[in-house]
Amino acid sequence: MHFQLLLPIMTLRSSFDSINVMLCNMGTIVNSVWFLSNFTIFLIHYFFVLLILFFVISKFIKLKSPPIPKIFTNNSYCIAFHGGIFDVPENTKASIEYSISKKCHRVLLSLSMTQCGKLVVLDKETLEKVNIHKDVNKVTYNEIKDINVSSTHPLGNQFGDQKILTLDCLIKIVEPLNDDFYVILHASGSNAIFIEKLKQAIATHEPLFTKKFILCSNSPIIIYKLRKLFPNLMCAIWMDNISSWRSYKRLFRLFNIIRSIYDVILRNLITPLIGVNLVFIHKDEFNTHISELWQNYGVVPIVYYVNSPSEKRYYQNIIKTRYLTASLRSEPQIIFNSQKS
Repeated sequence: MHFQLLLPIMTLRSSFDSINVMLCNMGTIVNSVWFLSNFTIFLIHYFFVLLILFFVISKFIKLKSPPIPKIFTNNSYCIAFHGGIFDVPENTKASIEYSISKKCHRVLLSLSMTQCGKLVVLDKETLEKVNIHKDVNKVTYNEIKDINVSSTHPLGNQFGDQKILTLDCLIKIVEPLNDDFYVILHASGSNAIFIEKLKQAIATHEPLFTKKFILCSNSPIIIYKLRKLFPNLMCAIWMDNISSWRSYKRLFRLFNIIRSIYDVILRNLITPLIGVNLVFIHKDEFNTHISELWQNYGVVPIVYYVNSPSEKRYYQNIIKTRYLTASLRSEPQIIFNSQKS
């Protein structure tokens, strides 16, 4: 009898305890949300204060960019990717000669460092073609110096044996060429040893290097460090393509937001600070508005990769923007001239 009377009271007390626990949990959630919101506001204010300070400081440590060569502002549009990787063994002496024969006086070549500290004109894809599945910085120069790049290229038999070039060999090849020929070196390394080796190479060949070479990097820090030592060094920023993440919708949206913020900071603050001449942008992320924004800061935008004749005509005649191409055989001028003849 007494137990029956106590049962409703115990049930009611248990309900009150559950409500009390739920209210405590809600209070914890509310407190957490309040803390996070205030912390976010603090971070936003702190971020903008840092931006303002960075902008003010940049006025005093700004590096003046060297003049942009006329060949990047005239009616010449194409830049040969690896010397025209579809047409000729990539990153070789033959690729430079081939580009010149096609009247393309601007080539982009890869620059890496081997495990033993040798600067070579090479990228990972070339090693994979000869079944060496390692990064360039994981192999020694002795392991790769005898590789014949032509052996894995579909048209390699037209160009004979082509060995992997060191940076010193490349400089000797470029030295006697005309002054309107430029090599853009896309540096893949970013560690301290790579930067130090690059500093030594530039210092050794400084009059020639700053006259015929343009250093391209993904890292503004590397560019700033080198341009601080070599004010006449021409440099370019390479912006990686994030459109390959489109299949991951949530991640792509996040990357897109972060990338948009980064682009604004890079274009408005960092680029004027480090003195960049060129910027490489993937064609999926390029439009006339982006082009105008970069040109307003004195930077020449270059689109990659543009390979079909119709795309090239579009960039030449409509957008009037320079582009990086893997094939010089598909240049509209070459095709139409051959048809007329």
